[in-house]
Amino acid sequence: MILSHSFFVAASATLLSPGLAAGTSIELQSVLKNTHGSNEYGYPTDFTRGIMPIPVHSHNDYWRDLPFYTGLSKGCISTEADVWLYNGTLYVGHDESSLTEERTFESLYINPMLDVLRRQNPKSRFVTSPTKNGVFDTTTSQTLYFFIDVKTSGPETFKAAISALEPLRQEGYLTTLKDKTVTSGPITVIGTGNTPFDMVGPVANRDYFFDAHLDALEENPEITSLIAPIASTSFQEAIGSVTYVPMSKVDVDLGDLLAKVLPTDVKVTIRHISSAPTPCTALFAPPPGEEPESTFCENHFLSVSVDADEHDGSEIIVFGIEVLVYSTAHLTTVFVSKADSTGFLHLLKNAPNISLIRCISNGFLSFLVQTHQRPGVRLVVSLFARAQNQYLFPGSIENSGKHVLDDRGLIKWWCRVVDPILREYEPESGSHEKDIRDRKMESAKSSATAFLIVPGCDKFETRGFFPSAAKSDDQERPRWLTSYPLHQLCDNNNAPPRCLIPRFPDDPKTRFLVDLDDELPQRSSKESTGQWRSVKSLDQFWEMMSFRQECSAGRLVGFLWLVINPPGLVNSVQMTSSRPVLQKKAGDSPAPTTPTSGQLDTHATVQQNTGLNAFYWPEAGRGHAVMSEDDYKTAINFLLEQDFYNQEVSIASTLAWSEKVASLVDQLWVGQHVTGRNAARDSAENPVATPNIINTGLVRKRKKDDGQSSPNVTEEKGEGDGATGTNEPSGVKVLQANLIRKKKKA
Repeated sequence: MILSHSFFVAASATLLSPGLAAGTSIELQSVLKNTHGSNEYGYPTDFTRGIMPIPVHSHNDYWRDLPFYTGLSKGCISTEADVWLYNGTLYVGHDESSLTEERTFESLYINPMLDVLRRQNPKSRFVTSPTKNGVFDTTTSQTLYFFIDVKTSGPETFKAAISALEPLRQEGYLTTLKDKTVTSGPITVIGTGNTPFDMVGPVANRDYFFDAHLDALEENPEITSLIAPIASTSFQEAIGSVTYVPMSKVDVDLGDLLAKVLPTDVKVTIRHISSAPTPCTALFAPPPGEEPESTFCENHFLSVSVDADEHDGSEIIVFGIEVLVYSTAHLTTVFVSKADSTGFLHLLKNAPNISLIRCISNGFLSFLVQTHQRPGVRLVVSLFARAQNQYLFPGSIENSGKHVLDDRGLIKWWCRVVDPILREYEPESGSHEKDIRDRKMESAKSSATAFLIVPGCDKFETRGFFPSAAKSDDQERPRWLTSYPLHQLCDNNNAPPRCLIPRFPDDPKTRFLVDLDDELPQRSSKESTGQWRSVKSLDQFWEMMSFRQECSAGRLVGFLWLVINPPGLVNSVQMTSSRPVLQKKAGDSPAPTTPTSGQLDTHATVQQNTGLNAFYWPEAGRGHAVMSEDDYKTAINFLLEQDFYNQEVSIASTLAWSEKVASLVDQLWVGQHVTGRNAARDSAENPVATPNIINTGLVRKRKKDDGQSSPNVTEEKGEGDGATGTNEPSGVKVLQANLIRKKKKA
């Protein structure tokens, strides 16, 4: 769907060239500089080299300094021209006052399109048959949608426009309809504005189409894809105004942020790839009678490599993490999808004995949080901790240097990753009954609270997973809670339980939700209450989760949320939604007629931000390589096809992965070198030993190492804090008390 009546420019990805980022030699820099004009370093179709087509419409394109070419340089797959017919000539402009003799339909659009397409379809002895490549060299099959907005009398003007297309028609560059079959071409012409429907719809064979309004499709079933391959609508009406945060306001660089958290002189290479936000299925099922919320999703993946050999410069991936960022009008969700290590971190020379992977994970999440915060919109970091042998790097479990944390260790590990982000914000009181002074104080600054649920563990057991810093927190204003953040995530707490739990990909609770949905009565959506037969409440849902296969039989899964509230919102205030709230039924508790101070603050924020919408794509939060969703999936699937079972194979797989990413965005090299400069972290993580003496009866002996692991991979073994739960002495196995699940009394 092309959304017209708006134009926004997607800036090209900021990619580091090999010369700047990789520290190339003077000789190589000279080659790169002096061979620029050589014939062997150019090719016929490189006119649009490196431009990635993106689903963006260049509305009123003739307003650009260079019409057609400017939109093409940004990858816009759709362009629009307003045309006026005077004395048999088509002129281009927004109104009559802006028309000139030189700015004609032919000079600004037909001739430039013809020139670009001829460059993309050269004739030479190597071309054995005529080609019909599109305007984009990276995706030759992508058609360019050309909207002709008829301004003067419809029949005469559109007839003249059809005639003006003749040069493109003769070359076979237009998408055509013949015998009810559409043959895609490099240019797809769409008539809009005063274009008469009867000049398009009834015509059986043609090379032009009609711009149907999105709202009219259900009312006019005769408008099919053969007539209108694209339905447009007002971006403002469908999505709302786009919130754009310039780089100057969110000045966050991922490489610089990681350099601040990594110990001094630790050197890694990072590759951050991301995709443009695309519409996706809503995270929360809508309550009966309501429509799903408009939701967009962008993908982020970070790979971290170290030098495998100091002399040949070969790299080897040591860590990867995938994060999905969902945005709606009133909530931003940063969901950690996958994270995995390869076990080769010990190749990092002179690495300090700290969790580098934990530092990097914390830094990457902090980067996404900082760049995706919106005024007046709550943000939540969501993840589930479930131990597996491997997630992202096939065969890595066979590497003796990889040590997989057990369930308990992994939950503790992720809590420690999230805790530093939590500490960057103000604390909140845990009670919903706050006085006016507390609410005003909390809503004046950004505040945050972390929530953790481990199905099968009671609140006391769950607190055992909290990071050590939680022990010193003020009990009146706790930073960590053993509950689900219902008020913070759900806009209608009275909705059925199925509407109160988000559905993420490859998530245990999502699979449970899908299974429970089979219990819904077979009635129309208007009649259904949305209630399951077996699970009637949210508490019952979490209780039943403990009996699911993934959360039982000795397995534990931790569900973690970090809720960050912008100024104007406090933790106890329910989120404000753009959706209508269900009407109260008889017998329900009446809604308060006099809002509290915190609620007044919330509403004031919403009134000041009426332009908030689901689409949000901050430039500062984009990757080193920005891809289409299809190319992003291609890159990830390519990584999942590689092998990492030993060092030699892993080096080859790392090289193949880096080259694949570069080829997808048509660059020589993608990534960034990062050198740590946090001198304080060494002393903070490795305190000086003190001569404390304890009774030997209190000493728990540690298992002997198998001799194959490296002392530098402590972050994959629990960092020496007992997180793995495997520190019992050899011999008799003792089941810890907190691992025993008591059976409920009948």
